[in-house]
Amino acid sequence: MPKAWDLVGEGIGFFKCGVAAAPDLVRLLEHVSEESQGLCEYEDALHLIVGCQPVAPVDVTGLPWTEVDFVEDLRRADAEVFPKIARLEGA
Repeated sequence: MPKAWDLVGEGIGFFKCGVAAAPDLVRLLEHVSEESQGLCEYEDALHLIVGCQPVAPVDVTGLPWTEVDFVEDLRRADAEVFPKIARLEGA
């Protein structure tokens, strides 16, 4: 791996979009979906939104998390993981 990648960080599969950026995100999601005939990933819109909305990284070191593949995972995330994260910023 190039040394510069240590400074770039990693997308961990979720993000927070504020109210002001939501219309742009929806528009870009629709755009990439139409352009690709539904064969796109939501990340394709994220790549575009960084050009028109401010973006900032968040250090998630030590935060609880879980992968959500099944309904049981979602229930655990809702009951155990999300409350711990929400308390951090009063979400």
